[in-house]
Amino acid sequence: MHWLRSLSIKYKIFLIPFVGVIGFACNHLINNNVNSNNATRLAAIRDVYFPVLEKADTNIIRLDRITETLNAGVSTGEMDMVDVASDLRGEMLATFMEIIDLYPEKEKKIKRYMIEFKSYYEEASSLSIGMIDGTADFSTLNEHVERMGLALNKIQNSLNTFRSDSHKEFIDVVQQTTDDANNALVVGGIVSLVIVLVLMMTAYSVAMLITKNIGGVVASLRDIASGEGDLTKRIEQNSADEIGELVESFNAFIEKLQGIITEVIDSVAPLISVSKNLQELTQQTKMMATSQQTTIQDVTQAISQVFDSVNEVAINAAAAAESAMQADNEAKIGESISHTTVAAINQLASEVEQAVVTNRQLETDTEGVGAILEVIQGVAEQVNLLALNAAIEAARAGEHGRGFAVVADEVRTLASKTQDSTKQIQKVIDQLRKTARMITDIMEASQAQAIESVSQAGRSGQSFAEITLKVGTISDMNYQIASATEEQQRTSQTMLESVEGIKVSAGKSAIMAGEVAEETQALIDVTEKLQRVAKQFKV
Repeated sequence: MHWLRSLSIKYKIFLIPFVGVIGFACNHLINNNVNSNNATRLAAIRDVYFPVLEKADTNIIRLDRITETLNAGVSTGEMDMVDVASDLRGEMLATFMEIIDLYPEKEKKIKRYMIEFKSYYEEASSLSIGMIDGTADFSTLNEHVERMGLALNKIQNSLNTFRSDSHKEFIDVVQQTTDDANNALVVGGIVSLVIVLVLMMTAYSVAMLITKNIGGVVASLRDIASGEGDLTKRIEQNSADEIGELVESFNAFIEKLQGIITEVIDSVAPLISVSKNLQELTQQTKMMATSQQTTIQDVTQAISQVFDSVNEVAINAAAAAESAMQADNEAKIGESISHTTVAAINQLASEVEQAVVTNRQLETDTEGVGAILEVIQGVAEQVNLLALNAAIEAARAGEHGRGFAVVADEVRTLASKTQDSTKQIQKVIDQLRKTARMITDIMEASQAQAIESVSQAGRSGQSFAEITLKVGTISDMNYQIASATEEQQRTSQTMLESVEGIKVSAGKSAIMAGEVAEETQALIDVTEKLQRVAKQFKV
């Protein structure tokens, strides 16, 4: 067991599942071999033995049907029954060939059965045909019947024997498969039991080795802890595994601790003296930090007042700059509106001028229409006179001029209506001419007024431009004031932040001085305690 004692704990623990894996692998190989053989046998049963047995039964049935069919044909004298028997013969031979394909080892035996069957069928079919068609030789009939009977008995015996052999092989393969499966269960149980026993023995051995080594270490540590702190004692090492390495490392640690405790004992006395001196210096530093914190508090208040004044100036400068900017924007908007107004008035003056020209043209056109109406009125008067003369002449003509008189009367009526319409149109034209003249006068007055408005809008635009220029100058000055004030504000803020930082640092220094004083006192206490503890060890 020396090799197990020197083996690593990791490998000792791994040894347990390793043994289990080996046992499981052996059990698996055994079961796999048995299952593989059983699978092969079951496949043979499915693909060979059972189909061969089934086809053997089928051929036995077909042979009986052939015999019955031929006997029925002889009894009824129907040749069709011979044809049915011939079909059954073909099916039976085909089944023999299928058996050969499934079971090549039986090829010679099957071919012998085929020869026996053909011999029987030739005797039976020839005898049946002769009996049906009346060509049979009755002198040799008994001899044929005897040969046929012998051949039938031979093929029946052969088929029955083949069927019995096939059934026996089928049963043997099934029984062998069952036996192997049962044997595999028994072997698997035995292997599992052996694996369990080996695992228990291995686990017990590993557990005893580990607990024994750890028990030795615990006993040695208890002896060191419960004694007088004797750092000169060492733990005995009796194994080469991790426990042995632990013991070796612990002994080295105790040896190093022994040296450290010795140095601590030698250094405790000077450390106490230095701690007391540090405590006195810390108290002086704390007093100076408190005085400095008070002075910085006064400076901070003064700078805060300056910063508030600068903030107020910055706010006012920003408000003035914003107002100047708004005035500048309003002046620019007014200037833009003035330019827009001038353009609109110019457009209006141009349109008014065009309207004046159009009205003058309308007046001229109405005068031309009046002249045309005068011509139409003259023509209408002439037509009226001509129609009157025509009516007089028609009256003189008597009965012959009655139709002409009617026409002349209609012409005169139309001429009168034309004169009336011309007079009405003339009135409308006169009224239109007066209205056009009035519109022309109004348009000319509006044109003059538009020209005056353009002049005034131009002067207004110049005024807005001057206002914009002045407001822009004011805005630039306000911006410079705001920039300077903002710079002064940033400077004041920086100063305030710096003083605040100094104030915070001073506060922290005072706090740290107090904490250092406390820690110094704690250091003195710890040093004294360390001195008491160090005296407990034997070095």
